[in-house]
Amino acid sequence: MSKSLIEIDGQLFDATDVTPPPSGREFRNAWTLPVGGVIQIDIVVARQIQRRRVREELLEDWYNSGGPLGPDLTPQDKALDKAPEIDAETNPEELKKLDANAIRVKRGQQPKPRPKPLGRA
Repeated sequence: MSKSLIEIDGQLFDATDVTPPPSGREFRNAWTLPVGGVIQIDIVVARQIQRRRVREELLEDWYNSGGPLGPDLTPQDKALDKAPEIDAETNPEELKKLDANAIRVKRGQQPKPRPKPLGRA
């Protein structure tokens, strides 16, 4: 019987000896060495990951609006990936909820409708 191993910071751990963080695999590339058997999340790296996700959302918005500043993409939208809301978050569970629309709502703006992913009902 083979063991399932998890690599964290260049070290291998038996998957049965560690507990994933509450946020799940959402920030897998931000995992750090387990403390008391629970995998920790480097919040600085997690913020970079979330910032990249928001940037990808903005690229989708740009594409769907027909141009760099199409009818639905404002200069304020273009700056969402630099949002101080991302930098202020210290809880990975809350950080993963901060997509472009969540940031818009926090700023008192209207959320943009998101198209449904292809291939899903």
